Amino acid sequence: MEELAATLDDDGEAAAAIASAAAGPRLTQRVLAGLPLGGVLVGQLIGADAVAVLLGSALGIACLVAGAVLMVLGMLWSRRMIQAVESHA
Repeated sequence: MEELAATLDDDGEAAAAIASAAAGPRLTQRVLAGLPLGGVLVGQLIGADAVAVLLGSALGIACLVAGAVLMVLGMLWSRRMIQAVESHA
């Protein structure tokens, strides 16, 4: 019975360690996801009119769409990597 309790305690500690280790990559994922929007906001604030550049021409719209697609793919990829690590717990 004591061995079972020790094993369960070790499993709980391992799961907590994995959850703690995954917290950093999750935060990094969120920060990186917000950077493009922050860049557009900073561009607007300094007078670069980033929204007009992105929406004012076909090239700007293509860059906006490509950036959005790549951002979503990056989020999915990093989420998959984090879940792979957590599933090994």
